Amino acid sequence: MSSSKFNISHINIPIFFITLLVLGSVGLFSPDKPTISEIENRMLKTMPAFSMQKLFSGEFFKDYEVYFSDTFAFRESLVTVASSIKEWRGLPGQDGAVIIVHSAGTNETGGQDGKDTREGMGEGMGESMGEGVAEKITEGGKNAAQPDSSAIISNSEDEPDMEVDLEKIPDNHISTPKPAVDPAAEPTPREDLIDANLHNGGGKILILKDRGMEIYEFQEKECLRYVEVVNRFQKKLGDNVKVYSMLVPTQIEFISEKKYADLSDSQRDALDFVWSHMDERVIPVDVYDILKQNIDQYIYLRTDHHWTALGAYYGYTGFMNVRGEEPIPLSRYKKQSGEGWLGSIHRVTLNKVLEANSDTVEVFLPFIAHTYNITGKASRSSVLSLDNLSGKFKYGTFLQGTQPLAVIKTEVKNEEKIMIIKDSYAQALIPFFIPHYKEIHILDPRAYSNEDIVGYMEKRDIKELLFINYMQTLTQYIEYLDPLVKLVPSD
Repeated sequence: MSSSKFNISHINIPIFFITLLVLGSVGLFSPDKPTISEIENRMLKTMPAFSMQKLFSGEFFKDYEVYFSDTFAFRESLVTVASSIKEWRGLPGQDGAVIIVHSAGTNETGGQDGKDTREGMGEGMGESMGEGVAEKITEGGKNAAQPDSSAIISNSEDEPDMEVDLEKIPDNHISTPKPAVDPAAEPTPREDLIDANLHNGGGKILILKDRGMEIYEFQEKECLRYVEVVNRFQKKLGDNVKVYSMLVPTQIEFISEKKYADLSDSQRDALDFVWSHMDERVIPVDVYDILKQNIDQYIYLRTDHHWTALGAYYGYTGFMNVRGEEPIPLSRYKKQSGEGWLGSIHRVTLNKVLEANSDTVEVFLPFIAHTYNITGKASRSSVLSLDNLSGKFKYGTFLQGTQPLAVIKTEVKNEEKIMIIKDSYAQALIPFFIPHYKEIHILDPRAYSNEDIVGYMEKRDIKELLFINYMQTLTQYIEYLDPLVKLVPSD
């Protein structure tokens, strides 16, 4: 009798496989593949080019997998539903604060031609975020002032959901930078980071009031890798070239709510650690105090990891003061702006609070005639792509986003030239340099892998080298640090 009973399990398997086949076919053969994610505000992966080399290396299938997942049918609806479900987990604090754990580093906002061409956040948040908050919470200790409650929300399918009562966060969870090596010894760079958890960055974001902020975790080894590169350049270029290092702290360093500020390691201590290991000839450009003094102004974006053009202007004044030159008053510039922009932090969180507090991207128009020459592209008459202010990728207005190598040539009547090795924080800053230099050479290590930079500078008689990075780059952002190390080979 049991054999005559209808066994539903007999049709479960074919139904399952038919469903997979139908959905897979729709995703594979759909003629209208999207190119932009409206809700994530980024460019989607394009169909990878086929080559035998990519086939046998496995790169083709890896890229195709990303392309397939990016262009899957009904993807926008599924992402929206998933984001809503994630926001239901946990209870925010009484002040609405939420910590979000995401598995991918922040991507550069503004890829080639000012478009975001990378997945997640990254240039940057091109730049990655430290591991840390969830791990630190488990350590013992005491803390005097903490919020009533909050939630840690995981954006990674690989991590379990975590809810944390921040009342129990210990006072000793901050790992203050301490030299663990002889300051006189030269740090040894690492060509590879073997921890798979760092491959795509990953980290924690604090949503507080109307903005999202990366939680910073000091990483001694990564700081020393950066130091080693800067010192190598100084050694190879010699005393005739001035080498500067500008490291820009992020906004979480300056928030007034101590109970949340203490979730992040001290960037002031990290800056002091880095510069204490620098060659004494390297000139630090410390913009910490001037940013702290102006923190009540709109100097950091709310939904993105970058500073605003106003914040970059204050960074510029800090560099000019170190250089011994008078900064151009901000009143000398005309302004244009684009409203309603949702940046990189919103892109990885899709947080409703951020969505309701979009950013205005403001630019200050250069008043000195100049040309902007990107390697392999036609020369342009401006470093600003003002059309982007009305588009989806507003931060790409500056320098057309991330470019491998570019040169600004101005009509300034001097012979001053500078090489800038940078991450995306420099993009809003560099236009302010135009009144001071005849030539500005700009290099992004993530996109450049050709000529020896020391030889490049010597050939063009460039006597200044400025490194511009924000502090998160010195954590676990291997997509920047690895190619940076390779720019100047060791002896």
